[in-house]
Amino acid sequence: MDDPHPSQKNRIAFSLAATVLFGGLIFWIHPHLQNDIAPWGFVSFELAKNPFRAELILNSWGREGQFWATWSLILDFPFLVAYTVLLCALSRGADSDLKHLFTVGFLIAGMCDAVENFALGFVLGGWLYPQLTAAAYYFASLKFLLLVTGGGFLLTRLMRFLHIRITREATAKSN
Repeated sequence: MDDPHPSQKNRIAFSLAATVLFGGLIFWIHPHLQNDIAPWGFVSFELAKNPFRAELILNSWGREGQFWATWSLILDFPFLVAYTVLLCALSRGADSDLKHLFTVGFLIAGMCDAVENFALGFVLGGWLYPQLTAAAYYFASLKFLLLVTGGGFLLTRLMRFLHIRITREATAKSN
């Protein structure tokens, strides 16, 4: 990863802070949504795939759980903007010919998250249609795939960056 330009550093710092803030709030809500029917909390709802499964999860949550799910969904919109900006900024700073590909992948992941959230918002509102649950499932699946592969890319770039820095410092000290 190249040393980013000062404005890029500000973008990374701000989006990191926002990602941690909104992610922390969602993480705090998460235990309110975990049960035997939805062991992964809201993620179980994202991956329900069909109206029957979504309805089981909604019923298992009851009114209180649905209240928390609504807040989780509301907070996910600024969270998805924050993590998308963060991951795109980190990807753009990578020293790789693939950085543009992964930057686009992170943008697509953010858009998938937004489409998934809109579909889940309708489902939470009582519109238990197979098209909505399927849309949420497939867009969530693509989002997770892109985030995991992109995360792997960023991890390899970070390891290379650290290796170069450590090697450079060791060489400078020995001279």
